[in-house]
Amino acid sequence: MDEEYDVIVLGTGLKECILSGLLSVDGLKVLHMDPNDYYGGESTSLILNQVSNLVEFFYPEYCPHKGPKKISRKNK
Repeated sequence: MDEEYDVIVLGTGLKECILSGLLSVDGLKVLHMDPNDYYGGESTSLILNQVSNLVEFFYPEYCPHKGPKKISRKNK
């Protein structure tokens, strides 16, 4: 990763997401990172794979390469 960034934001909690969004809208090049395998910090309730499964289940037209999946807490 040889790119240069104006700002590096660590964490994907609400404050970090708002900060990252505002800085990027203001024209800064932002790298937004999180060490966790889920997005949203303390306010998260689903991991990314679970969100993907929900989209595939309720909006299969947005995922033509995949069919709906059964949604459960065990999907990771």
